[in-house]
Amino acid sequence: MMEKKTRTEKILKIINVLAWIIFVGTLVKSGIILISFIITLFKPEAVVFKDISVFGLGTTPGTYFYEIRESNLLNYIFYIITIILWTLTKAYLAYLIIKLLSKINLVNPFSMEIANRIVNISYSITFIWGLSFVVNFFDKWAALSIGLETQFEVVGEFLFIAGLIYVIGNIFKRGVEIQNENKLTI
Repeated sequence: MMEKKTRTEKILKIINVLAWIIFVGTLVKSGIILISFIITLFKPEAVVFKDISVFGLGTTPGTYFYEIRESNLLNYIFYIITIILWTLTKAYLAYLIIKLLSKINLVNPFSMEIANRIVNISYSITFIWGLSFVVNFFDKWAALSIGLETQFEVVGEFLFIAGLIYVIGNIFKRGVEIQNENKLTI
């Protein structure tokens, strides 16, 4: 007899698929930016990632990066490297979510492994938030040197979400402790 999946199991499957899409997408984006970066070191006019929205909708990275490259090569190198690290860290976050979803057991959800994975996700989000400041710094530095408007803005939601996930991870850890105490009393 086939078991009917619960609503929660279906939602977790959908989230898992979305996490895989985000993981692969950010890895591809990082790879494209890295390859384009290497090409533009030798041939500046070949800003291949001019149509890739690095920061979000409404930006024109091709012109922006070309201008940065032409005005200050060192700034351009640091700037693009931080963007690559930023996108790779987001890919790593998606990977952590995939690993978390693969270990969740809805019959017995409280385990120390799950709690630790949740806390690690909060650390990764905090790192992304901190790295956003570095990208923001290079963006402002570049924008000032070429006279264009900045393309990147640090959002404070990362820190709030990281804190929230950290609290949830610690709640899971406390759930494991209670679960183990209950096992001992039986």
